[in-house]
Amino acid sequence: MEYKIKHAPQLPKKTFITALSSCNNVIIEETSLLTLSELGLLGEFLKLVPQVTVLHSVFQNINQSTHRFGGSLNTQTPQQILSTLQKHISTLRLLEVDGNTPIEKYLNCFPSEKTLLLTDDLYLLQLLGKPTGTLISGNLFNVIEFLYDKEKISKELFHESVASACELGLFEPYMRMNLLHESVAYYLNVVGGVDYSQTRFKPIFTKLFEIKRDSAFCFDLLFRMLDPKKLRTELHPETLLTLFRAFLIRHPIATLSSTIAIWFIRKCLNEDSNKLDLSGRSETHFKHWDEFQSIMMLEYGADIDLKFMFESVVNELLCLKEDVRQRAFEAVKLCFIPTTQESTMFERIYQKISYTTTITRLSEE
Repeated sequence: MEYKIKHAPQLPKKTFITALSSCNNVIIEETSLLTLSELGLLGEFLKLVPQVTVLHSVFQNINQSTHRFGGSLNTQTPQQILSTLQKHISTLRLLEVDGNTPIEKYLNCFPSEKTLLLTDDLYLLQLLGKPTGTLISGNLFNVIEFLYDKEKISKELFHESVASACELGLFEPYMRMNLLHESVAYYLNVVGGVDYSQTRFKPIFTKLFEIKRDSAFCFDLLFRMLDPKKLRTELHPETLLTLFRAFLIRHPIATLSSTIAIWFIRKCLNEDSNKLDLSGRSETHFKHWDEFQSIMMLEYGADIDLKFMFESVVNELLCLKEDVRQRAFEAVKLCFIPTTQESTMFERIYQKISYTTTITRLSEE
């Protein structure tokens, strides 16, 4: 695709399926015709829908674009769309509506009846106004999930379609977190680890974490993407390291050691703090500490100083808000058996850096 489209939102899967079966009016907007055709999925979708609506003006534009001299220089895509629509002409409704602009025409498409609008254009949705009780919108990821649920595409093609969608001219592709987690697990849950850039997860990662996107938003998205409870699996340390390095190249808002420490703290916070063994340690938290050490050793060498690892964690703990900080501190302590060398060393370093930080802050006031 030759132009950038800021991506329209994806509906929850169940909401989309319900809307598809209950709406009297299913309209496919031009951008969705383009994206679904590019992915080779338009025909498969049309086979499953009793009736779809395309604006007559949109159909005319596509038809004109197929002509070598009257249309665009690249006529292959409109020819492909036109051919697919003609194959499903019996279930296609061409709607002639009044309006001087495309926005006016779309507004006149759904004055009262419940409508499902398939669009990948966020700006169009914004100009139409927020979806209401009579207007529901979905995007190409909804269609990809729908086709997979209906067993019209294989698991391999399902995930390939998600990756390929991120190679289209979509700016900030809008996929729900559960779909992103499925893609992470499918491509990156490899025994022995894998460099993400050597998999088809690369176009997904590249588009989601584009340099132009807000770094703070992307930082939070990175950790939500790697939430093991949502992934239902643990990624190999080497795989995680490739993701962290690549992220920081695009968004250098933290050091690598602090990024790994934040990831570790978030994992500890998200675990149940009541499940302790007889030694007073949480095996789940200890497992997270073991993973943290493995990643740090991969990056800094097997002889990495324990003090450096503790300091990396403590420095990030002290950046948290006070109420969260105390909970996080207690959560990290569960990684160690009380009164052991590791436990004592961690608490001592926490107290020392905390004291130094407090003194420094007071002196600056």
